[in-house]
Amino acid sequence: MNPRRHISFEDEVPKGRTRVGKTTIDNIGLNGAFLGGKRRERLRMIDAWLDVVLAAKEYPGDAELQAKAAEFRSCIKSAKRPDAEFSSMAMDYLSGREL
Repeated sequence: MNPRRHISFEDEVPKGRTRVGKTTIDNIGLNGAFLGGKRRERLRMIDAWLDVVLAAKEYPGDAELQAKAAEFRSCIKSAKRPDAEFSSMAMDYLSGREL
């Protein structure tokens, strides 16, 4: 079973796309406070990376900012890897964003 077919994320909140997804969310506690808090922390980190990446677009002559943005683009790419913690949430959150 591919969980991405059954569960998506709106920010840090899992949403069942199918009956299987809804049941899975309920049965394994994906909406619980602990996991929700961990996902919120991850989103704050991703947002911080995004802020730097977007700032670098505004200031192309700032070499230090460009270097940090390159590092954070790599972090963002890693966050979307299937083996990364909360990768499905990161994929949905970052979907459609130009980096």
